[in-house]
Amino acid sequence: MTEIVTQDHQLVLRMDREMAEELESDLSVSDDEPEEESDGAGKKLLAVIQGIFAPILTPLAGAGILQGIIILLLTLGIVSEGTAEEGVLSTISDAVFYFMPILLAAMAQFNVFSFFELPIRSVQYANSVIPIILIVWAQSYIERGLKKIMPDLLAPVLNPLFILVLGTLLGLSVLGPIGTVVADAIATVLNYFNGTVPWLVPTIVGTLSPFIIMAGVHYSLFPAATLSIAALGYETILGPGLLAGNMAHAGVALAVALKTKNQAYRSFSVSATVMAMMGVSQPALYGIELILKRPLYAVLAAGGIGGLYAGIMTVRAFAFANPSIAEIPVFLDSGNNLMHTLLMVVISFAAGFALTWVLGFEEPSQKVVDQATAGS
Repeated sequence: MTEIVTQDHQLVLRMDREMAEELESDLSVSDDEPEEESDGAGKKLLAVIQGIFAPILTPLAGAGILQGIIILLLTLGIVSEGTAEEGVLSTISDAVFYFMPILLAAMAQFNVFSFFELPIRSVQYANSVIPIILIVWAQSYIERGLKKIMPDLLAPVLNPLFILVLGTLLGLSVLGPIGTVVADAIATVLNYFNGTVPWLVPTIVGTLSPFIIMAGVHYSLFPAATLSIAALGYETILGPGLLAGNMAHAGVALAVALKTKNQAYRSFSVSATVMAMMGVSQPALYGIELILKRPLYAVLAAGGIGGLYAGIMTVRAFAFANPSIAEIPVFLDSGNNLMHTLLMVVISFAAGFALTWVLGFEEPSQKVVDQATAGS
């Protein structure tokens, strides 16, 4: 057991250092190459996110595909929910999303406590990447500072130790709670708009679905959606907007698959299309949109268009389910709700496809393609 823990520790440390180096290189401006004035803040932010996620595209894509297979097996009745088969497969598919913040998620058993008088608040980090981005960003500066003051003889031993300990404590005490507060604030705003301007919430959720998934905001909205179903028999907070967003991801990924000249990347994009339609948008988000940039703008616009239609037509979800083609029956009622849901699906998909086709994109480098397609 000690050997396994040591290996896990080394793997986490190596991953943190690699991500920190990627982030540091993206944030730093070379002395030999002046920064281009045309690069805006948004483009720089996307470049940073790309640098963070590019090294882990393979496990993200593999986990996303496995999640889609699980959904398909459950839908076809090959595997039953709650069985050992479903549990084992789900654990494997969730592992990559829980591994990124594993050092922080281990603290979930506590509420509020202190570590040598340092106040630490327990929050939920699983599936949320904002705290992780902040922590890796902070670690890049910690490592930079240590390189300046640590003797070369001690650096190989002490630098990784201080980076791990200081980065983790900073994340637990400051950066992690900041990310959670941001997610909770977004959830509060969406709940307010849902009560005052109901059509606006599906539009916002559809538009911002990529960032909602990245930030884990949808978990903050679970209680509101669940209470809405319990009180009203339906919810409009999560299901319609996220379904529009997922279909927009699918349309974008299919357009990329048809336009790209790289055969391996085409195959990956086709898989990402299917996964998005099955409610798993991570392969399209991390493997296509954040890398190619312009498709990200397309998915934001297309998700917003589909969400707006859902809001105007008061599309409702009558059960809590993963927003995907397989879960369309949760939108069925005695009226026209299902018809409007299907039209929303078509609108979102078509808008994502058309906008990506018109905006185009620059072909990714072979290195990025290899990272994205290695596990597909």
